[in-house]
Amino acid sequence: MRITVTGSIATDHLMSFPGRFRDLLLPGQLDHVSLSFLTDGLEIRQGGVAANIATGLARLGLRPVLVGAAGRDFAEYAARLEGAGVDTGSVLISENLHTARFLCTTDADHNQVAARYAGAMTEARKISLAAVGPVVKLPSAARRLARTLAALPKCPGSSATRPFRRLAIARTRRRAAALRATTAV
Repeated sequence: MRITVTGSIATDHLMSFPGRFRDLLLPGQLDHVSLSFLTDGLEIRQGGVAANIATGLARLGLRPVLVGAAGRDFAEYAARLEGAGVDTGSVLISENLHTARFLCTTDADHNQVAARYAGAMTEARKISLAAVGPVVKLPSAARRLARTLAALPKCPGSSATRPFRRLAIARTRRRAAALRATTAV
C-alpha cells in the first residue's frame, strides 16, 4: 500500500532577535511602522505540512509519495526528502516561482514577526492527481502527529518540548505498525 501526502512544501527561515520588538515601536507612530533590526541567529529548515508529514512517515519505515508544488530552487530539498525515503516524483516544479517560504523572527520575549510567501504553491491547481491512482481515505497517524507537534511551543532547540515530541513519535510509530499489520496481505 502506498501512502500519498498532499499539501504544502515550504522552507522555514527562523531568526532570533536578542532585543524586544516593543523597544523599537514608537507610541503614537504605529500607523507609520518601518523596522529594521539585526538578528543573531538564523535556522533554515525544511517545512510545509505535507513535506513534514511525509518525512515522518518515511522515518516510520514507509515510502510515502509527496504531492505538492515547489519552485525551481527545490533540488537540494528534494534530495534530502529522497534521502529520507520520501518519493518526490509527483511534486510539480514551477518554472517561474520559488518554493514557498515562512520567515519568522522571535524576540527575547518570544513575540514574533512573521511573513509567508506562497510562491509555487499558487500553482498547485495544475497538479493532476490521476497519476496518483485510486485513493482510500484512512485515519492518518501522521495527521495526528502533525497536530500534536503543532500544538507544542515553537521554541527552536527547547529541551522542554523534547519529551513530548518523543512520546508523540513513539505513539505514531505504534499506530503506523498497526496500520501496516492490518493492510498486509
